[in-house]
Amino acid sequence: MRFKLRQMEVFRAVMLTGSINAAAKMLYVSQPAISKLVSHTETTLGLRLFERVKGRLIPTAEAQALFREVEQVYQSALRVDEFARALALGPASLLRISCSPSLATTIVAPAIVELKRRLPGLRVDWHTTLMAEMPLEVLSKTVDVAVTSMPIEHEHLEVVPFMRGRMVCALPPNHPLAAQERIALADLQAQPMILFRRDIPFGTVIVHACQQADVDLTSVVDVTRADQALALVRGGLGLAIVDEFAAQERRLCRPPAGREPGNDIDFRLFEIFAAIGQRQAADGGDLPACRTTGAAHRRPSARGSIGLRRPTFHCPREIDKNTHPAEGFERKCRYSHCHSGRA
Repeated sequence: MRFKLRQMEVFRAVMLTGSINAAAKMLYVSQPAISKLVSHTETTLGLRLFERVKGRLIPTAEAQALFREVEQVYQSALRVDEFARALALGPASLLRISCSPSLATTIVAPAIVELKRRLPGLRVDWHTTLMAEMPLEVLSKTVDVAVTSMPIEHEHLEVVPFMRGRMVCALPPNHPLAAQERIALADLQAQPMILFRRDIPFGTVIVHACQQADVDLTSVVDVTRADQALALVRGGLGLAIVDEFAAQERRLCRPPAGREPGNDIDFRLFEIFAAIGQRQAADGGDLPACRTTGAAHRRPSARGSIGLRRPTFHCPREIDKNTHPAEGFERKCRYSHCHSGRA
């Protein structure tokens, strides 16, 4: 490898700081060492990376393009370093989670709080992401589990439903329809609507429900996220149909929306993680499945090595929407010596 990791580290430091002196301070090494390594890197790569102008290094176009690639490698190296430290701390040290933005505050956050109460030594790395990014995050081991409001079909992913939700109509408290206990799609035909785009999952759900009810809604603004729709509703631009979890903390009326009164538009929440074959490949071979919730889990294999089981949210049954999500987190393992019931 001509472009070695140490060279990448020095190159990145110079790109971030703009000078040899600042890069040396950032890396706690001498200026001559940085200058020599930069010159050596340019020679070995056959590229001019910097123009020297009045004591500063000005990146060339090639350097800018190279920096984007180096930054990805550097962030991956940081994750490897963090994972290695987590392994040294013990098998129950790190859980990495991603979720849809609308599920963050009402579903995942309370579950993490409860999980930390039960497993105080567990470190949690959590972020929100779009559904389209989840398969890559799970398969690349960037996260251990993803939580979403729609199923994702992929041959190397296991998708498990664990909770039901429903769509609601978000409208200002003083709106004439706010007094209704439930709202049918037909009630919304004459209303200005803020709707999800048709090419995203929730948009497809709403379009399908409208087709079944033979209703045509008029969209004044198409959006991709529930928080966008709710902000426009608060601004008085119209009404919106969003999932109940996104609307829970907003000061808006939110009666259930359905094809007709009493016929709600509902959906399920799913946990997504690597399929058994993918987990076994990551864990070192043909180890039998062993699913653990809330903490990573080790089991000696027949060859005497240690197989690390990645943690997942797991609920073996559907949970009523009023049940605390953490009540569904339980540790299940087919090996009697590691079975411990609820986490």
